Amino acid sequence: MFNVFKFLIFYVWGVTNNKIKIFRNKIKSIKILDPACGSGRFLVAIADLLYEVNRVLHPNIRDYEIRKRIIQNNLYGVEIEKKAYIISKLRLFSWLFSTDKSHLKFLPPNPNDLEVDDIPNYIEQSEVKFNLFNVDFLIDFIIQPIFQVGIISQKTF
Repeated sequence: MFNVFKFLIFYVWGVTNNKIKIFRNKIKSIKILDPACGSGRFLVAIADLLYEVNRVLHPNIRDYEIRKRIIQNNLYGVEIEKKAYIISKLRLFSWLFSTDKSHLKFLPPNPNDLEVDDIPNYIEQSEVKFNLFNVDFLIDFIIQPIFQVGIISQKTF
């Protein structure tokens, strides 16, 4: 009787663990593109949803690392307007550091010393790679990768 019980526990654990791994990989591979991201409200809302799922799937990983992974691997945005593009980046930046400020060492000690024009430079000094682009078209970001992997032949167009 004990061996059957032990077998069932290991079997259920193995099946469950395998399904969790599959689900983790699927969540990790999600790519969200906001082609007119504006101030980044949609991207931050999606980031919150992805964070909640990842928090359950990765209980031992720190909040900052989960948020950083989401920004670097799942979220993409394009904005024509330079100021809106910067605001979008700032919103994601603020969302990233909302739970852990220990990684803000690259900022000046006194926030009053920050000039508005210098903020993009400080964001670039962070260790985070944002997939936000200040361009007015998506052709290079969408069409070219499709041709490169052979999903669509160029003769189709």
